[in-house]
Amino acid sequence: MGAFLRFLDEERGLAPYTVELRQASLRRFLTWLAGHADTIGQVTPRTVTQYFSVHRRWGRASVKFHVNTLRSFFRFAAGKGWCEPRLAGTIDAPCIFAFAEDRSLMDFLRSL
Repeated sequence: MGAFLRFLDEERGLAPYTVELRQASLRRFLTWLAGHADTIGQVTPRTVTQYFSVHRRWGRASVKFHVNTLRSFFRFAAGKGWCEPRLAGTIDAPCIFAFAEDRSLMDFLRSL
């Protein structure tokens, strides 16, 4: 993880706080991954989908942030030969409509 964080700081020029947030996001994923795969190289699109299915309660902004973190990490990892080169491109944010969290709108639509 250290090499990736240095990359974000030194090569990408991200703000220190953004790097901290990316670190927390990646740490959460890697902690979960420890129980599901032995190495980064064993991660598949299905593995990533399973990870996001565990966190169904995340809001749209959280999902987008974590997706972007994992895409960035797996692009970096692919460049180092740690994982399948096309893995990052398979990580898509799930389709979550803006009104999905608005209960009053959902109740209104059901009443029609």
